[in-house]
Amino acid sequence: MSALDSRVDRGAVRTFVVADVLVLLTFVVVGELSHNINPLLHPDRFVGTATPFFVGWLLVAPLAGAYSARLLSSIRALVVYTVGPWVLADVVAQLLRNTSFFPGEAVPSFFLVSVGFGSAFLLAGRFGALYLPRIAGRVVRRVRA
Repeated sequence: MSALDSRVDRGAVRTFVVADVLVLLTFVVVGELSHNINPLLHPDRFVGTATPFFVGWLLVAPLAGAYSARLLSSIRALVVYTVGPWVLADVVAQLLRNTSFFPGEAVPSFFLVSVGFGSAFLLAGRFGALYLPRIAGRVVRRVRA
């Protein structure tokens, strides 16, 4: 078993990966729109803006426990193993944004904004991915009863 195997749980991946992708896409769309950039009219810029965040998340999340079984054990673990990896992923994203390959730049104020909003988006998506199916299952059981 590799070190990565002990940090990545298939159940956690199944629970969170789709939500994470949708949330990161939404995070970038909201950011672009807040700067009056329509992602549909500028898809090349959208991809260029999104790529550093996806690269950061894909590099950091598995290694930092964002897909570990611990996430499924408590709300505290879900918060810690979502926000912590996101902060590190955002550092990677900012380093990439500071190159000539991607649009934008790495300024401290943007780092803080992206840490805050990215954390909020990821937590909302992950809470939804974890708890909405449970709530829906209870509702369906009550309706059938």
